[in-house]
Amino acid sequence: MNKHYVNKLHFLITTMLALFYSGGKDSHFVLCKLVNEYGIKPDYLLYVKPSRFSIHELNEHLIVIHSKLLNIPLITTNIKDMEKTLIKYNITDIVAADVLIEDHVNWLIKICEKLRINLVEPLLNYDTFSVLRNCVLSDIEFIIIDIVNSCKSLLGVTVSKNTIDKVIEQLSNCEIDWIGEFGEYHTLVLKSQIMKKRIEILNYKKYCVRDRTFIVITQFKLVGP
Repeated sequence: MNKHYVNKLHFLITTMLALFYSGGKDSHFVLCKLVNEYGIKPDYLLYVKPSRFSIHELNEHLIVIHSKLLNIPLITTNIKDMEKTLIKYNITDIVAADVLIEDHVNWLIKICEKLRINLVEPLLNYDTFSVLRNCVLSDIEFIIIDIVNSCKSLLGVTVSKNTIDKVIEQLSNCEIDWIGEFGEYHTLVLKSQIMKKRIEILNYKKYCVRDRTFIVITQFKLVGP
């Protein structure tokens, strides 16, 4: 095993930890596991803007809100400047939420080897149906903000314990990956046990580009104590 790469959280001994974070269900699920199961709170949330279109970038203002609700500082960078950013913030450990995308994992391993950073991928090679189920069972609620047109009836749907069975049925009919691991759909977390308040979406704009439909959230409020 590469000395800079493990996939079990209990191996993690950190001095400056950054969690790859998009505001979506998978990275938030990993964050919940870190906090609730291992008592580890990341020093930073790391949002890396991709070089191509990203629905998360269009809703980046909600990632900033997540940072405040979680009381974890947010670092925003891009792929080109990522190595400089990791050095600037003295990052020693990175946790990411890849499941099946080997190319992305190998890219991270290459960077971490170069900078002598430890990489942890706790969901790597997990069954994606189990990841989806466990995410919802962890009391994480999220909205689908982008999806391929073959399954666009799920756009804007909030996924929770109350709706998960119906969502699973629709995902099955669409024949796409359960968690959208290959980009079939993307999500934004609205509520979890570790967020100080719940995000309530009041308004959004919907767009259709080629083979997918997505929403940009224009108005929201925070609900809770």
